[in-house]
Amino acid sequence: MITLLQETDSKMVFPIPSGTYAAQMTNETFGEKAFLNYFSPAESRLIRPALDTLKSAQNQAVAQEAKKVLLLIKETVSTFQQFSFDLTLLPSIHAFENEDGSILLEWIFKNYRIGFGVEVDPNDSGWFLITKRDLGEISASGYTANTNMRKTMLWLLNFIVAQL
Repeated sequence: MITLLQETDSKMVFPIPSGTYAAQMTNETFGEKAFLNYFSPAESRLIRPALDTLKSAQNQAVAQEAKKVLLLIKETVSTFQQFSFDLTLLPSIHAFENEDGSILLEWIFKNYRIGFGVEVDPNDSGWFLITKRDLGEISASGYTANTNMRKTMLWLLNFIVAQL
């Protein structure tokens, strides 16, 4: 588990090493893994369309890896909700199955897109962020193998929050 710290002025959320503090705060209301179950019915629509698509995917091994990405998104969004960010109006994430058995998870916003390509060979899986001209035509991407995806997801969610 990554411990997060919210900067007061910018409201940015940053990861800090878990061992930094002797006592770790947990909210007993939400169970052992802090914040994982804090996902209101309004937010369940965030990942529901993608989960529905994954149920009928040809390659269930790839679908399970895609589901792990969705659950990480769920966990990260839940954490942001605990920091009092209203993320209920985020668009739904959609999944698309490709002919080669890979799955694309895409989160489409007005001026940018965030996506995760889950490939048959996990070493080829990756993520991307692409913006329109209004946001400076930013293009960022990377592989998910041998990467701390929690930190990547945190970075992507901070980008989303900055655009709200």
